[in-house]
Amino acid sequence: MSGNEARPAIRYPRIAEMVAGDLRRQIVSGELGEGDSLPLEAELIARYGVSRPTLREAIRILESQSLIAVTRGSRSGALVQPPDIKVAALHAAIRLQLDGTTLADVFAARIEIGLAAARLLASRPNRKVIAQLRRLHAHELGAAHDSTDYALAVTAFHAAVVESAGNQTLALVRNILEEIALAHERALGDVEGRWMQVAADHDQDDHAELIELLAAGDVDAVDALWRTHLERSTRHILDRIGPSTVVNIVGRDGLGPWT
Repeated sequence: MSGNEARPAIRYPRIAEMVAGDLRRQIVSGELGEGDSLPLEAELIARYGVSRPTLREAIRILESQSLIAVTRGSRSGALVQPPDIKVAALHAAIRLQLDGTTLADVFAARIEIGLAAARLLASRPNRKVIAQLRRLHAHELGAAHDSTDYALAVTAFHAAVVESAGNQTLALVRNILEEIALAHERALGDVEGRWMQVAADHDQDDHAELIELLAAGDVDAVDALWRTHLERSTRHILDRIGPSTVVNIVGRDGLGPWT
């Protein structure tokens, strides 16, 4: 290349992004733990050799990523916090809405995640996990008379099946999809009523049988039972919401079931 030819433009990261990136690294690596305060503004300015507006922009970047919580006017300043799953779910839901994704599509994915987790549990039975599921199921039985408590108990049982499978990625995706589903169910105002309807359709018996099949390590039987169970409960939900309903997080007024 001769000296007269134009050189390709090189894009350097903005200084605020670099500062935010270093602080993000400290949070993710555990150098800064949950509940820790970020160093004082003057200390950070001196450490990074930046101006106050640049540092404050870096702080805003971290705040927008839900990695810190800033209490305005507080002497504690910015506190490290774990990212809220609702933030990830909101971004995922917006992407799904842009693509015209139906709720039936979301629930179908949730079923497959639940099945994959149950198969993993059955393939390597764990006494501690089985004991945990027995306790959760006993709590379900005790809460069956109260729709709110029962809804929470059933949700906890389903979550434990996935979270105990040992695959953190499955658990994360499941929680994102659960937030999207619950946002739409809350918009109907009767999440508890749905669970009571499912309970009338042998929900508790399915949970008890699942535990025994997991303890026995019967992968095929677990798959068959849990598929029937998840598909049945999904039908109850989609019959009320509508399977062709498109994920609707941001409506015409900018509001959706998230708000």
